[in-house]
Amino acid sequence: MLEDITSERVDPREIFDIRDWKVNIRKGNSILSFRMGEDRILLSYNGRFGRSTRCRSYSLPFKPDYSILVDVGECTYFIHLDAKYRSTVKVEDFYEDIDIRDSWEELEKDYKDGDVYKMHTYKDAILHSRGAYILYPGSREVVFHENGEHEIPSVGAFPLNPAGSEDEERRLRNFLEAVIRSLMER
Repeated sequence: MLEDITSERVDPREIFDIRDWKVNIRKGNSILSFRMGEDRILLSYNGRFGRSTRCRSYSLPFKPDYSILVDVGECTYFIHLDAKYRSTVKVEDFYEDIDIRDSWEELEKDYKDGDVYKMHTYKDAILHSRGAYILYPGSREVVFHENGEHEIPSVGAFPLNPAGSEDEERRLRNFLEAVIRSLMER
């Protein structure tokens, strides 16, 4: 998505750490860098935000799944994305009745309130954070705005289903672009 937003392409070797027969996604702050005009946009995967790190939390340490760092002049702003793809079905139930399991998971296609609470924690505890959003296998998009007129500051949830529609990706991409552009205009 950041490639589409910035019109810059990423070399896959910058994303993956390849050693012998092992391939891992690189972790840490600022694993990918993009430019939009004079401003720099960085992507982090499992970057650490603690009291003693450059990108700080004022309380406890946190590791959001993804963080987008938008460097604007003297300031760095953060947008956090946390994937919530978990099942409530127990492993031992997996082989019992597949139809019941599948219909149960179909009913569970909503974000959890606790996940929204965690997004508030990221946005409020990690300094200079402007938004934090859940990515989950559901159908309902929701953004809770602090100020009804602007995309940020806010927290929310975006459906992003495996093999989902292009519309889900497009809506998330458009929202992220609007947030990034809003930060660049500050």
